[in-house]
Amino acid sequence: MPALDALQNAFDPQKLVVLPLSEDSETEVVAAFYRLHGVKHLAIALDKTSHAPSALFLRGLPTTLVIDPLGYEIARVEGDTDWTSPKTLLFLRQKIGDN
Repeated sequence: MPALDALQNAFDPQKLVVLPLSEDSETEVVAAFYRLHGVKHLAIALDKTSHAPSALFLRGLPTTLVIDPLGYEIARVEGDTDWTSPKTLLFLRQKIGDN
């Protein structure tokens, strides 16, 4: 989560939004986790219905979907990745036209 927080901080939220979807059912549980780990730039989103894994065809967690401004999935990462690596940042900047 700190890496995703750093990723969000590296981009204008008008151009790229990092939206972690939590399986927790209470906002305060996620907020406490954010405080514990120093997460300051991410919104809290809850999957209270637990439909996201099947609706998004997730095979495991964490899974990250990169959605373009038109709503199309342009990348999917299953497992951990370095969200602040130069290669990842370049890829994302090219995809959103923020060169």
